Amino acid sequence: MKRTKRVFSSAFKAEVALEAIKGVKTVSELAQKYELHPAQITQWKKQFLDQSASVFESDKKKNEELDQLKKERDELFRQMGELKFENNWYKKNSNDAAIRKDEACRYAQFRGLHCTSMQTTKPL
Repeated sequence: MKRTKRVFSSAFKAEVALEAIKGVKTVSELAQKYELHPAQITQWKKQFLDQSASVFESDKKKNEELDQLKKERDELFRQMGELKFENNWYKKNSNDAAIRKDEACRYAQFRGLHCTSMQTTKPL
């Protein structure tokens, strides 16, 4: 009869690794208790110890990434506000829709953007 592969949760692995680290029971006793191979427990213990320092380091990395994302978001909101202001100015200062579109294209080209709908209308 073929035995299916067992999948263990990370909580279970941590529990077994902690018991192995405590040293109250030997690895052989833990292997018998949890029906695991001793090498598996040793591997989980080593992995737990190797990655335990990253628990404290990841907070610092996450905070740095979060700060960077907040700066980017603030910059995007600033740009959106600026563009809204400019858009409203063009709407208020243009009488004709064609003139508004023409002015918007000129401004876009001034800012280095591409605009293909520029028409040949006279400015105000």
